[in-house]
Amino acid sequence: EVDHISATKKGDFPNGDGSDNGKRPVYSSSEIDSIIKRKPLINDPVGNKIRLVIVKALKHHDNSKFQDKACENLRFMATSADNVSKIILLGGLKMVSKAMEDHPRNSVVQAEAS
Repeated sequence: EVDHISATKKGDFPNGDGSDNGKRPVYSSSEIDSIIKRKPLINDPVGNKIRLVIVKALKHHDNSKFQDKACENLRFMATSADNVSKIILLGGLKMVSKAMEDHPRNSVVQAEAS
């Protein structure tokens, strides 16, 4: 269940209570794979576009330019509460967090993802 105030799920952070004690969330490869393998949404072109951005970014997590553009695209699509909810539910927060984690020294990725 998503907590829309903090935009996290219980267990997303190492201590499991929704807080991070100053640490970044840790995502297993199985969590990332489950996001990638999700089926497209029915009759929701915006949701599917959001899903496609997230999936492509997760598949190319080692490419910093790809991460930068994916974070930028999500930012541009976060224009309504409905779209923000879709980004959260489709794994966008995990994607952004992974981009920041995988590219800690890339200031463009860090700025776009924050």
